[in-house]
Amino acid sequence: HFHQILAMFPAEKMLMFSTDYPHWDGDTPDFAARQFPKELRPAIMGQNACKLYGLEELVNKPIEVSENRTGAHQ
Repeated sequence: HFHQILAMFPAEKMLMFSTDYPHWDGDTPDFAARQFPKELRPAIMGQNACKLYGLEELVNKPIEVSENRTGAHQ
């Protein structure tokens, strides 16, 4: 159902990842990123926030997501 919801709006332009920092009992960013389709990860995990906050020079920097199973939910 998650991927169906993502298809209902322009997630590649509107969705941004956030954390509950400084609480450490949640999912790691790598775990969260793996829940999104690979083609949406760069936008959701950083590029959309860079654009929103006027940090466009950071948009083309690579954002790496580990495929290893780490985090609170393994």
